Formats: sequence, C-alpha cells, structure tokens
Amino acid sequence: MRKSWIIVLLALFWTPVALARETITWVIFDWPPVFILQDRGSESVQQLGDGIGDQLIKMLIQRLPQYQHRVVVMSPKRAFAQMKQGDNLCVPSTLRNPDREAMALFTPALITMPIQLVTREDLLQTHPDWRDGVDLETLAADRSLVGGYEGTRSYGPSIDKVLASPTNIGLRAVSGGDPNSLYQMLALKRIDYTLEYPQIVAWLAERKQLPAGIAVVPLRQPDPWLLGNVACTKNAWGGKVIHDVDEAVREAARQSSYRDLMTRWTPLHLREAQRRELDRFLHERATHNYVQ
Repeated sequence: MRKSWIIVLLALFWTPVALARETITWVIFDWPPVFILQDRGSESVQQLGDGIGDQLIKMLIQRLPQYQHRVVVMSPKRAFAQMKQGDNLCVPSTLRNPDREAMALFTPALITMPIQLVTREDLLQTHPDWRDGVDLETLAADRSLVGGYEGTRSYGPSIDKVLASPTNIGLRAVSGGDPNSLYQMLALKRIDYTLEYPQIVAWLAERKQLPAGIAVVPLRQPDPWLLGNVACTKNAWGGKVIHDVDEAVREAARQSSYRDLMTRWTPLHLREAQRRELDRFLHERATHNYVQ
C-alpha cells in the first residue's frame, strides 16, 4: 500500500514536468506578401495570415507538436540583436551572412527571386537600356544618380558587396528607411532608385499601394535565386530547435502545398524561371537534412 501511494505522489509531481513543452517564439514583421499581419499586439499563432512566411510557420507548427508556439512582431534588426544577447527566438525567413552566423543557426526553407532595381518610368525614358538590365556596381558609382536602401537588411552576397564597396558613392542606406518610405522618396524624386524583390513590388502594385510611375528592371549580375532560411538563436536551445525545424522542413518539402506557398505571389512573367529553380530546390530539400 505504501509503495502505491509513493507511485501516485511521484506521478502527480512528475507529470507536469513530463508534459511541459518548450516554446518557439517566431519573429514576424510587416513585410507583405512574406508576412501579412493581422494583429500586431497578438502573440497567438492564430493571427498568422496568407503570407509566404505565415504559411511556412503554420506548416512547421503542424510538424513540431512537441513545442508550444507563439509569434512576436519585431524587426529583423532587433531580433538578431536579441539573439546576440541570448534570447531564444526563431526568424522564419531570412538571408544568411557572416554577421548573422555569429548569433544564429540556420537551415534553408525557401528560395526567393533575385533582387531587382526599382526606379521611375521617367528615368527609363532617359535610360532606355535599363529595361534590359542594370549593372548595379556601375550605377552605384554614378554621382549623378542617388539610390537608397534599407541599411538593416541583407540583399544577398553580391549586392551586399557592392553596398560595402568604396566605389559605391551613389547608393546609400536611408535612416529609418523601409520599403514604403523608400517608394515615397522615389515618387518624390528624393532618390532615383532602390532595391527589392519583384514579388514585393508586384503585391503592392496589385493593391494600389505603390506610387504611380514606379518600374522594376532586372540587375545584370544579380545573385542567383537566394535561400531564405529559418534562423534560431545560436545556443543549446537553438541547436535542438534548428535540428527539429530542419527535419520538419524536409518533411514539408515533400508536399505539394509547400510548392504552393512559394509560387502563390510570384509575378506571372517569372513563374517559368521559378519552376526550374523550385524543382531543383524542393528535390534537394526533401531528400537532405542540412543540420546534423
């Protein structure tokens, strides 16, 4: 009888511990159609919308039932700063670079189209050759034209290299710049060009949220299709989480719905090029683990 009571007492004390689940805090931010915010103040995953990153998180949550999940609205700059301080966070869609590797662990989850040049139609009248592609390094060295970009972002290794080059005298980080403010500066002729993913510009244009007279042209030497990664804090917690996330992505990549989340917002004229890249990426992602 005494042993039975001891077993009952132990079960009462141990069960909550056994059932306790660690929490993954997913960082989201206002950047449609990657994240389409429903309620900035909510930490519930129910607020996740139809964006690419929103849908990715939903798919990962389905495959990570061993964790509790919450979301928090936070800029990527702040998120990586808090990761550096040791806060346990995961950013579901971000580029990888050496600075971020010092504070985060990564696994590839998405591919994204190359960055393109966003400018004004009136400038294309002056520079008609731009429609066939622009050499960003040459453009950034041109004192007669002023470009602006978000200083807290990574644009991929090739573009980041141009931005950091001493020959870059015309393309500058804009203090407090975000896509919407940069488009307004472009329309008001305070800058002549900026940089963005084509699907971002297309989403805004379709919803009449882009100033009139904005045009998008390709870069001649863009980075190849870029890997969007899940990044989690570089510590013991993050090591375990990124391992589980990597396995969840591998499982999700086998489903047609995973392809759908990456093609939904793609401009029509880029879909054939995306299909080829996506076939290759999904095959690799569905058959390989990237975290050991």
